[in-house]
Amino acid sequence: MNKRRYLLFCIFTLLLILTNLKNDKYYMNYQLPSLNSNNATEVSNKRITIEGDGTNERDAISVPHFNLPKGEYRIMIQYKTDTDANFVRIDGQGIKNDLSISEELDSSSKKKEFYLHLDEDTYWMNINIHFCGEGEFVLKKLVIESTQITNTDTIVWLIIIACILTYIGKLAFYNPSKESQKKLVIFLSLLTITIFASYPLFNNYLLGGHDISFHLSRIEGIKNALLNGQFPIRVHPSTQFNYGYAAPIFYPEVFLFIPAILRIFGVSLTGSIQIFIIMIHFVTAWVMYFSVYKLSKVRSVGIVSSMIYTLASYHLCDVYVRFALGEALAMAFLPLLIYGVYELFWGDDRKWPYVVIGTSCIMQSHVLTTLLSAAFVGLVAMLGIKKVLEKNRLLAAVKAAVLIVLLNLWYLVPFVSMMKEDTKVSTLSRIIEDKTINVMQLFQGNGMLEIGLPIFIGVAAFIYCLVMKKIEDKKQESLVVSLLALGILSAFITTNLFPWKILVDIPIIGDRTRMIQFPWRLLVFATVFLSIVAAYGLYYFVKAAEVRRVMMITTFAMLVLFASLYLKNNYLSNEIYCYKGEISSNTGTGSGEYFYNGTISNELIERGEAVEASSEKVDLSNFQRIKGKIYLDFVNSTQEEQYIEVPLMYYPFYSVKMNHVTNLQYERGENNVLRIIIPSEAKGSIIIKSTEKSTWMIADLISLLTIAGCVVSLARKQHKIKEKGKNELIE
Repeated sequence: MNKRRYLLFCIFTLLLILTNLKNDKYYMNYQLPSLNSNNATEVSNKRITIEGDGTNERDAISVPHFNLPKGEYRIMIQYKTDTDANFVRIDGQGIKNDLSISEELDSSSKKKEFYLHLDEDTYWMNINIHFCGEGEFVLKKLVIESTQITNTDTIVWLIIIACILTYIGKLAFYNPSKESQKKLVIFLSLLTITIFASYPLFNNYLLGGHDISFHLSRIEGIKNALLNGQFPIRVHPSTQFNYGYAAPIFYPEVFLFIPAILRIFGVSLTGSIQIFIIMIHFVTAWVMYFSVYKLSKVRSVGIVSSMIYTLASYHLCDVYVRFALGEALAMAFLPLLIYGVYELFWGDDRKWPYVVIGTSCIMQSHVLTTLLSAAFVGLVAMLGIKKVLEKNRLLAAVKAAVLIVLLNLWYLVPFVSMMKEDTKVSTLSRIIEDKTINVMQLFQGNGMLEIGLPIFIGVAAFIYCLVMKKIEDKKQESLVVSLLALGILSAFITTNLFPWKILVDIPIIGDRTRMIQFPWRLLVFATVFLSIVAAYGLYYFVKAAEVRRVMMITTFAMLVLFASLYLKNNYLSNEIYCYKGEISSNTGTGSGEYFYNGTISNELIERGEAVEASSEKVDLSNFQRIKGKIYLDFVNSTQEEQYIEVPLMYYPFYSVKMNHVTNLQYERGENNVLRIIIPSEAKGSIIIKSTEKSTWMIADLISLLTIAGCVVSLARKQHKIKEKGKNELIE
């Protein structure tokens, strides 16, 4: 393909994408069999028929619950009935007001069309068709659509595809060279891996996953916090019907700013998370390729390891089945940490910044994976203690450790501070020894608890080459054998053969061990270690270059087949969680780990926006929320201190001021809502907002200065490299 044809292809592709603009509105044409019907005499793709005998009045047909953002919607119902007593009812719950409207379905018409105006995001919406119990009612069609374009998904995809096509064109046609052609092949390979790993996302809906509600709620929480002008974000103000949730302090979310910002720019919740997961797949594929290529100095090993890892069963499980975005993000950066640790202890210790980058990215993804990574690095360091204690390597390790702490101090200080509080997560205890798996499950288990056959085939190939002494590079052999040992150890720890019951009974160690929650989390490490081993195994097993190309294609085909079967058996049959244009419930708080002990989250919803005082002689007025702040006027006519409880969860980092000057004390109230102590015989206006503690602000500043220093240092190094290149060119 020449430049002209490629340009025409790009223009045609982008114009084709633009034709999807009309779909950037909420449109739901319900498949009739998907509706809930009560004693229907017929259910098919064309109709639902309800017949009555005069005694069975009921809600006969209902739509599964859904959530819609504020806006205007058209509802159209096609039906046939011989009575005038049937009606449709729409219910929903908002933060300010609940929704409840009814429309008659009279016998003189075959279609009912009306408009629904939502002044606020509305949750747990339901559409019920009430049958009077007499005659016959036939539902033929039910459609809900927004009256205007509601999202910018097509425009954002247009920009993304345009950037990809531009990059491909640059490598292929602008100053082409052998190096550019290699980069093009690698990029297209990684892109292909990403596309196959992402194929369940190419829909206008999201299927349900274990933690989907929690993570979508986090994204919406970040979006709303940013729109309120809150930064750094320590609490999600909109979660749990505006009571707030301090998930950002406990669960790192730097990377979730990507889908949150997409949401701010108008991308639908479904679209933003689809784009984000595709990005996770691409980063996973690229980081694995980069790290293994640097370790092996062979591009094909890097590509094959990228295929195996990105399409591995447990990686797909994390992304789709468990919807564990934090752990999936951490998996993306584990290969970089492995490469960095290898260079630090056995290679070029000047490359210690890779340890910093890998560790920091893992830390900003998932805390438990960070702790487990630290344990593995500690184990490796002890085994190679002679190398570690070499002056240059020890100094490099210290520099890496210090820089990791400084870069992440803004997160670590609040995290450590809040872990001392009486929250559920600080007292969380699980019977970890009962969460192990059987050895056979590692090969082909129940879907979410397996390493997968393709990896074991590659590992078997490596073991064969090792036994048959086909590996000439002894340094590489030592590296891969070490990774094999770590992979086997990781897999062994997940099983019921490991003495978990003995370990958890050991004082101090037992409590720390229970923090893992589930031993099968170690499958993350087994997968990354053994994926690298498998790639090496296939490389050593096939020597001829031409045969290696066939091997790579065959391996990829096998991986796609196994990945497809895995997703078909464990994910693709899940219920649809939300469609494009819908929003997620804002009650996604997981198990409520980041509430204080004793909090009953359902009662917060029932409590609503109520503001309560300890005495009837305390007058309250003008309560309102503006940009994440609460405003309230009060008059305490008693001669004693009183308290006010507001619809906000208690956390010890709020600023509560009276008349913009006086700081008021506050404490945990009933069900752990914020209780404000007000002075006797006082009146005034109260403003409540989330703030930073002084120690947190200092930590923020240190991290900010450290980041600035790293950027300046990197810029200087790049400048020196350019100057050196110019001087060599002149000479």
